[in-house]
Amino acid sequence: RSERVPGRASQVFEVIGKSAGELRSLDNSVTEFLRFARPPRPALEPVEVRSLLADLVTFIGPECSRKGVSLSLGTRGGPETLSADPFQLKHAVLNLVLNALQATPAGGVIAIETAGDAETLEVRVRDTGEGMTGDVLKRVFEAFFTTKPGGEGTGLGLAISFEIVHELGGTMRASNSP
Repeated sequence: RSERVPGRASQVFEVIGKSAGELRSLDNSVTEFLRFARPPRPALEPVEVRSLLADLVTFIGPECSRKGVSLSLGTRGGPETLSADPFQLKHAVLNLVLNALQATPAGGVIAIETAGDAETLEVRVRDTGEGMTGDVLKRVFEAFFTTKPGGEGTGLGLAISFEIVHELGGTMRASNSP
């Protein structure tokens, strides 16, 4: 004979939900680590830059809104198309935006902007977060380096972006400005 315990089902579902969330987090960490340890070779093809960045904004925009952060896209310069791996390029810029989102408080702004000429693309991700100290700025693209409290995060997002940009023949830098 079994007895029903009031609220037991909701507790079980809560534990299952938390376990599923932890498994997703672990899976993401392992995937990110493997991506860093064994990056795939870029599959180059013509990429429409504005379209790729617009898709990215559509994808991450709701997450920014949930945090109360405004996300904008300005595509004023740079080539219309370039030879790149679209998945990797989007991944690199997404990591930059996610990093900016973590650093930007509610009410802040993240701007993705393009610059350059017909041959050179520059993608800038700017945010209104507090910025980085000089020591952090020196290590920002270093694998496993994180400033997140309590060991949260893997410290691989910006390192992966750096490697992707390098593999695509580009350069990457970080800076602070008031």
